Amino acid sequence: MSTASGRAILDYNGNTLTGRFELIAKERSGDIDAPFDFDNVETFRKWGDKYVSKTFTRGSDTPEILVATASGRATLRD
Repeated sequence: MSTASGRAILDYNGNTLTGRFELIAKERSGDIDAPFDFDNVETFRKWGDKYVSKTFTRGSDTPEILVATASGRATLRD
């Protein structure tokens, strides 16, 4: 799930998190929020802008879950 200028919120509502999770936000105008430590943090350029990608894996590499925003907040809730 993604949004250009708003909140992208994925709420697991207490269900078990399994898979590879990636949260992406534009470095200067976006924000990433999750109640977990990340395995990896990277920055990259896309369309002339700098983005931050934070990932972690729980239990298995699948499914792959993406939560992204440009100028909003990418949030994962357990």
